[in-house]
Amino acid sequence: MAACAGPRDDVDVAEPARQPAPIQERSKPAKVRPQPEAGRQEAEVGRREAEVARQEAEVGRQDRARIGGLASTRLEESAALHHWPATPADRERYTHFDDNPVHSAAADPVSTFSIDVDTASYSRLRRFLNLGQIPHADAVRTEELINYFNYGYAPPLDAEQPFAVHLEMGPSPWHTEKRLLKIGLKGFERAPEDLPPANLVFLVDVSGSMRGPDRIDLLKRSLGLLVRKLRPEDRLSIAVYAGAAGVVLEPTAGDEQAKILAALDRLEAGGSTNGGAGIQLAYNLARQAFADEGINRVILATDGDFNVGTVDQRALYR
Repeated sequence: MAACAGPRDDVDVAEPARQPAPIQERSKPAKVRPQPEAGRQEAEVGRREAEVARQEAEVGRQDRARIGGLASTRLEESAALHHWPATPADRERYTHFDDNPVHSAAADPVSTFSIDVDTASYSRLRRFLNLGQIPHADAVRTEELINYFNYGYAPPLDAEQPFAVHLEMGPSPWHTEKRLLKIGLKGFERAPEDLPPANLVFLVDVSGSMRGPDRIDLLKRSLGLLVRKLRPEDRLSIAVYAGAAGVVLEPTAGDEQAKILAALDRLEAGGSTNGGAGIQLAYNLARQAFADEGINRVILATDGDFNVGTVDQRALYR
């Protein structure tokens, strides 16, 4: 009786045939004594069968690894084809603000208004929702959502009246016996040609946390829109900071837009964030091109993730 090894066709293992025991030609079968050679052959067959099983297991493992690698590659190719966005690390932090309490007009008849208008919260919430994410609670600021929209308020007729007040009252949807009063302020608007010269310094965070299409790339496009509105009498400088701070563009006239846009286009993100050093450098540039009786501003463009040097906001204010 011959023994064949291997249940798979793709593994070729040669096995020696087992020698049949000699049979005597008698009318009755003779007893066959065990022979040492047959025992060794059986042990060799067992060893080879075990080796075949090991080879089959290794081939199976390699097949699974190859198939898994192909599946991973196909998934990455599909993600790139369909532009699936990678899940970014959550590095965003926002200053916490408590909700304003309800005041009794009889006890607190005086109200104040801020002429500083911020609208960034609306843009941040829109970005979160477009990415299918729940916005941070502290990123939701109601007054910035309201101020984002243009209500068509008429401005004052001249600069003698700094702002116009627009009032509108209606029933409260929460209490039938209450009224809601909306107060709209519109400041006097100067014509662009009547504005004094501007001295602007862009301080741009180019650290690693600013890498991405919704950070440094978006910032470069936004600043480019502002550059196109500069006049010859305006001056613009660009300073950057990451692990260290540096000057990308010395004070440049506003009509040299190609030079300014080329400097913006060279900005790339990478490294740590030493915001304190960058702020000091930006103010030095502002002093260098200071415009008497003009508009002097340092515009800080950052995600606020300071992690090197001075990182405390109160210290940075000083």
